[in-house]
Amino acid sequence: MSDDSGLIRIREAAVELFGRAGFGGTTVRAIAARAEVSPALIMHHFGSKDGLIRHCDDYVLGHIEKLRDDYLRGGTTIDSVADYLGDHPELIAMTRYLAQALLIGGAASRRMFDRMIDAARNNLVTGIEAGRIRPVDDLEAYAAILASWNAASMMLGDAIAARLGGVSLLDPDVLERVKAAADDLRSRGILLPPKE
Repeated sequence: MSDDSGLIRIREAAVELFGRAGFGGTTVRAIAARAEVSPALIMHHFGSKDGLIRHCDDYVLGHIEKLRDDYLRGGTTIDSVADYLGDHPELIAMTRYLAQALLIGGAASRRMFDRMIDAARNNLVTGIEAGRIRPVDDLEAYAAILASWNAASMMLGDAIAARLGGVSLLDPDVLERVKAAADDLRSRGILLPPKE
């Protein structure tokens, strides 16, 4: 086994298990068993469970930001959310991971949310430069609002899905409906101009 393949398996197992059972409910031993490595190898590479979590945070946020960047630069089109998830199955585990990171509360959640705001700001800048997003007056406020919408969708995904007749926000039919409504809100808004 190459060192890189072991690291990738550890990261994938950690993201999946943390996303399912939370950070407190997932042990290093469980991650090692899923990744088919020894717990000592995880400690060797990451130093601690917290070190592994920081690595996963960086990886998940970086991966999602890169996919959004590709989309905003016109390198990717999304004709069907189901097809896109089929091409990027890792996003299901990553979304669950981010939900757990936000639900844990305290300083760790605040750091994650701050990083999501930074990523949203970077995506706004990219979209504006690419001519896909209109320029905005208060970039920081827009980034904070977009990040909060994303965070709420992740944390309340099952409740949203149940309201729309599904089990998970990532159910293709539910996700298509949510995407269509979100795209419409982002592109057209919801308020009518005041009557004269």
